[in-house]
Amino acid sequence: MNAQPWWETSFENLETSTFGKVTAEVEILNQHLAPGSKILDLGCADGRHGIYLAEHGHDVVMVDISAKGIRKVQHRAEVRRLQVTALEMDIRDYVFDQQFDAVLAHGILMLVKREEWAPILRNMQDFTKPGGFNLVAVLTDSEPPPEDLKDFLVGIFHEGELKTLYEGWAELFWERKRKIDRDQATIDRGQAKERILTLNKIMARKPA
Repeated sequence: MNAQPWWETSFENLETSTFGKVTAEVEILNQHLAPGSKILDLGCADGRHGIYLAEHGHDVVMVDISAKGIRKVQHRAEVRRLQVTALEMDIRDYVFDQQFDAVLAHGILMLVKREEWAPILRNMQDFTKPGGFNLVAVLTDSEPPPEDLKDFLVGIFHEGELKTLYEGWAELFWERKRKIDRDQATIDRGQAKERILTLNKIMARKPA
């Protein structure tokens, strides 16, 4: 098993965005949020989404297991003179003790076992205010996992499963995406092999 995922090395560069620009679905979420909304970003990585939402005036709590990721979040917030709460913590240990206007879990839940992400998802839903939002993005089993991720995808979702978990909520965004990019493990060996990732993304609104 790989000692650590490739993004841990990328987090050491404080000036770059490890996972690229803010995604379209987060921009859409921001358009729906009232000013000063309370937001929880689980598995925030280096803060590309949480920092963006904080820049738009929201009160953001970010949680990630990576010390390097949280250090980068704090740096990015300080440079932008933003007040955020950044917690170095395994998302499985996060205690839900307040209600949020929106909860994000973008590219994180499939990195914990199914029996572990299921209660996290229930808490996300239970601790979302009536009329609030959940935004979730996961990798699915429509394609075999790439070499550099296969050891970490211990709770991968079935294709379309995410949609069924939000029955009864108003679906504002749904996407099945097939993404082709480069396998980091083969890049490290100078081979730069293409990989295919299949994603499901949903943004849903809790009944008022």
